[in-house]
Amino acid sequence: MSVLLDTKACVASIRGRPHIVRERIQQAAERGETICVSSITVFELWYGIGRSERITENTVQLAAFLRRVRTIPFESDDAEAAGLLRARLRKLGKSIGPYDVLLAAQTLRRDWTLVTANVSEFSRVEGLRWENWEAAE
Repeated sequence: MSVLLDTKACVASIRGRPHIVRERIQQAAERGETICVSSITVFELWYGIGRSERITENTVQLAAFLRRVRTIPFESDDAEAAGLLRARLRKLGKSIGPYDVLLAAQTLRRDWTLVTANVSEFSRVEGLRWENWEAAE
């Protein structure tokens, strides 16, 4: 089984706050789950670094984090799925953020589970499996 971490989950793991996210990533890896991040998320993380005051320190931390996960490229089939999903959500009056719809489509297309604390957005996507690893079990 594979899980896809959203940007907030990645930041929580990198910073170690809340600590439970890092622990749950470790537990999932020990169970043999593949821990993945989207190239879209990598873009968001680099954008955050570019805006930070501690570019060198954050770059080192991100590089270390990315060595421990599998980066999944955003492919043409993901783009198709995302476009159709965005249109469907808009028709239903349940639109979500533009990067969130990309991650949701990527996760759905692969039949994976999305790790996110952004429950208000991702719970609008029918059929999407998600888990909030910041929440107490």
